[in-house]
Formats: sequence, structure tokens, C-alpha cells
Amino acid sequence: MTPSKIADPLRPWLSHPIVRRQVPLYPKDQYEVLLHDGGPHPSKAKPEVRLVEFESMPEENLFVGRVQDPVEHLKSVKQGDRISFIISSSTLCGVMISKQYWKERPDWTICRCEGCDFDELLAPPSQLMSEIYPDLPSGTAPASFTTACGVCGEKQLVTHGVLKIQSKRKAKRAPRSTTSITLTALLCAAIGAAPGLIMFFTIWQATAPIVIALLGAIIGGALSLPGVSGERVATGLAAMTIARNIPVAGSQIADKMIQPPAQGDVDPISKWATEKLLHFLTPECQAPHNWIMFTGLALGLLIGGGVAAHDVSAIGQRNEGLVLPLPGSKDSLLTQGVMVAIAFAVWGGGLGGLIASTAYRRFVIVGLMVGAIGALFMWLLLLAGNADNGYLAVFCIASVLCLAVALFAGFLYANAKVDQDFSLEFDDDSEEDD
Repeated sequence: MTPSKIADPLRPWLSHPIVRRQVPLYPKDQYEVLLHDGGPHPSKAKPEVRLVEFESMPEENLFVGRVQDPVEHLKSVKQGDRISFIISSSTLCGVMISKQYWKERPDWTICRCEGCDFDELLAPPSQLMSEIYPDLPSGTAPASFTTACGVCGEKQLVTHGVLKIQSKRKAKRAPRSTTSITLTALLCAAIGAAPGLIMFFTIWQATAPIVIALLGAIIGGALSLPGVSGERVATGLAAMTIARNIPVAGSQIADKMIQPPAQGDVDPISKWATEKLLHFLTPECQAPHNWIMFTGLALGLLIGGGVAAHDVSAIGQRNEGLVLPLPGSKDSLLTQGVMVAIAFAVWGGGLGGLIASTAYRRFVIVGLMVGAIGALFMWLLLLAGNADNGYLAVFCIASVLCLAVALFAGFLYANAKVDQDFSLEFDDDSEEDD
């Protein structure tokens, strides 16, 4: 590759078209690579996909990097090892290779696997041939041979030289851009919400059409995402219904019905978005500073309790309270005071969580976003003149509950000592029981 084609001499791997298109989906200068102990015949260990950080590009289409993630079952590679790898043009995933494989690869055409579309081998062709044809005379090689795919175990044809045949498989569409997926989701969400909004602004100005619009927007937006279909959603709902209503056997039936998607069915951008959401909600946090969150809870409880006590006393003296009585509430003043104290405590804890650490902050932000969605529909009700104090009270209670759940989830995550693995699981028929 000529220097003029390398946009960044410090990061030459970005000159590779597939890497340049896919690298934004992963942490900086890292890429998913299929690690293995060799081909399906010399090794029974299941290949593992792990992040590898680019270090150099010694030749065109050949990369060198260091394994970033822990490796579970493989013997030939571990975390921190430097490996060589190439990029599979069909799966867009990196594949660890040996020097011998790189030397032999130009002399062979490796057809795509019949099962998973994988277009590389996990061992040099010469090694596979010696095991498939143990009686083959030295120095000779068949014009072609069939081997088992190292990923799924299906048949894979390997031929010497260039195989000039027309592929029977339809060409795969390029992954959709983030902008395309986002605009499609927004359009489908608007279409899903349209019936409820039309009813609300025309013939039925009540809460029910707002709920219908919200559910329609969620369903429409979700069904527009790549890898999601009405069939899968219906199967999932049926499986959950069976699991909840048939003791013992229901869970087993549901497990059989709900299968993880095949890797080819998952759009890389959807996978990236899911992993980014998981990483956003679960950041590394060595010092969660729980005491700040609990201090906020305590101060909020004291302030809320003080306000409630003041209002109860003021109302007893026939004066007006600051907060009490709550609009539309039929509870006693004491019960309302307890509710106010709890609400102030949760708000204080939320403020403390925002200050404390990322472990709390991001959960609190999600809780506030959920509350903001509820506020949007409250605004629509107010706009139509159908909202009263009762609606406002219900919204306040719901928002406090959302924030309380977010704080509790943040506390559990901040103090849970568990290993984190955010790689998505895919269906793999070749997986063996440990």
C-alpha cells in the first residue's frame, strides 16, 4: 500500500475500508477479533470473540494487535498477547491467523460457509489437508477439498487458485447508518402514536388516547429497529405468557421458544447501540461515594419532614400550609405528610447521586428522562384542558417512584462485586457443553 493511500500514518489500519467503516462501533483503536486454537480438526475449543487493540499494519490487509479482554477457554492465546489478524470480508470480524496461514492464504479460494457465511479458515490449508487426507503423498495437494467451518461446523469448500463460480447467495446489504436507523425509528414511532393523538385532539379528550399514543410510539419505534420483527415479538410474548402460567414446564418451554438471534441477523449498529447503553449505565467506578447519596437522602428527609410538620401544625391552626394538603388526595394529613417527606428524601438522594459518582449519576439521568416523558404527556393533557390536580398528583408520585428505582439500581450496581461482560450472545449450533 502506497503512503499516499494512508490517511493517518500513526493509525495505518484506518486505510482499510472495512476497518474505517466499522471502527467507530468499538472503543478507540480496538476491533473485535475471533480468537481460536486452530481449525475444527486440531482443536475442540470454541472460538471466542474478544476486543484487540491495533498496534501496527505490517502489510496490506494484515494487522497486529494486543488482546484486551480475558480469554476463557483457549490455550494458545490469553489477555495481553500480541497476535496477527486479518478482516473477514463477509462477517466484518477480525480473524486471528498464524504466519503459515498468511503465507498460504493467497494460493487458495475459501468459499463462504453454507451455515454462517464465514469465509476464512482457523488453520492453514496444508494442516487441514494432512488431517483430511492422511495418506496423501508428500508434495501433492488436491485441487479442492471440503472442511468443517471453524465457527459453526457446516461445510466449507476450499479450492486451489481462483474459483470462478457465481455465488448462489444474495449479496448482503451494507449495514444501515445510525442516521438512517434513527430517522426510521422516529418516523415509525410517529406513525404508531398517530391514532391515539388523533383521537385525543378530535373525539376523545381523555387519558386513554394518550396512553394509546405512548404505547403505539414505543411499539412502532421498536419494530423499526434492525433485527426486530413482529414474529419475534409475538413469540416472546407467547413464551412469557406460558412461563408465567404453567408451573415448572412453562419456563422450559419458554427457553426453547426464545432463541438468541443468529449473528447475521443482528445489525452492527443495533449491537453497538445496545452495548453503548449497557456501558453507559454501568461505568467503571472505583469510588461510588455512597455517603453523599445517603447524605442527600437524610437531608431531604429532614427538610421534607420539617415542611410536613409545619403544614400539619398550620392547618390545625386553620392557616394555609406550604405543601399540604396535596391536591386531590383523600388521605389523612399524617399520611400526606409522610408522602411529602419520602418525596423530599428521594429528591435529595437524586441530587446527592448526581454529585456522588457516575455509578449513581447515569441511573438518575435515566430516571429523570423517564419522568420527562411523563411530563410531556401531562403537558398534552393541560393543553387540551383535561388535566386536573388529580392527574398532577399521580404524575408526581410516578416520577418519585422512577427516581427511587433509579437510585436503588445505582446503589446495587455501585456495590455489586461482579464480573462484567457486555458481549452479545448469539445462537451457535456448534457450541458444546462444558
